[in-house]
Amino acid sequence: MNYTFTSIFAEEFGNYMDFIHSANRTTDHVKSVLTRLDRFLVCKNVCEKQLTQKLIYQWISSQQVKSITKKTILRRLRGFLKYLIALGYKGIELPDVPLSDSSGYVPHIFSDDELSRIVCVADNYTIRYLNARINIIMPILIRLLYCCGIRLGEALLLRWCDICLNSGLIRILKAKNVKQRQIPITPSMSELLRLFRESDFFDSEKDYLFSNKQGIPYSQTLIRHHFAKILTLADIPNVKTHKFERGVCLHCFRHTFVMQSFLKSESEGRTFEENIPYLSAYLGHEGVMETDKYLRANYLMYTDEHEKISNYTDSVFPEVSC
Repeated sequence: MNYTFTSIFAEEFGNYMDFIHSANRTTDHVKSVLTRLDRFLVCKNVCEKQLTQKLIYQWISSQQVKSITKKTILRRLRGFLKYLIALGYKGIELPDVPLSDSSGYVPHIFSDDELSRIVCVADNYTIRYLNARINIIMPILIRLLYCCGIRLGEALLLRWCDICLNSGLIRILKAKNVKQRQIPITPSMSELLRLFRESDFFDSEKDYLFSNKQGIPYSQTLIRHHFAKILTLADIPNVKTHKFERGVCLHCFRHTFVMQSFLKSESEGRTFEENIPYLSAYLGHEGVMETDKYLRANYLMYTDEHEKISNYTDSVFPEVSC
């Protein structure tokens, strides 16, 4: 049979397809997996016949599908990898198949390049109808969500009286789970907010930061609408396979913040056990188990760290039988 594989493993992919076809096994699902991997290898200019765990996890993390689908993809790929190992290929590693997130939500962790593109587009974002506030609000809102990891709903309800620019603190008074809290902001974010405060938009400390000309906070729906346009202009795919799928959205800044906080703590020598209670309180989570879900949902995005996170969460939050 003829196949349209073009990567360094094109011949092996084709031979494996012939092999499973000769065994009277269904080939469509396997072909779909190999085609995805083939395109990835071509895109990454892989020129050595090696499939390490690091490369495989990098590939699977790029797939915008549900966690349970990633699990299925990895299982089907393992069949091909075992085939290569049986033929004596070197540099072939079998990836672990992680537990799927029961919610099925696949968070997108923004890369540094994607963040740069989003900020660049937001800074130059314009709309046709006369409402200059959105043009100014989107760059500031995006930076705030990324730098602080707060929820979109929390950000839209912020008033100037909730922000102490001198001490660099934000008070979150209306939050999910009724978890009021204070969070720090960086000097650069404080300075940006200070400049924003000095604009002609505001008259009182009770004014909302992200409001329309009538002083009413913008709706989450409208902000998401404009962010979707920014993603398109930044050339960041947001493919959705189901009607109500979240896809790449503003909440992904929160997931990115959580993961980067973990990586920063780990790089500075602080253990996960030491930091998880503080991170949980900072995020306004109901408990540490909710923070654990964030890390478990994200860990495939970081090949070098996924085992560390899994080990940490397994020891801190062991599974129990009800």
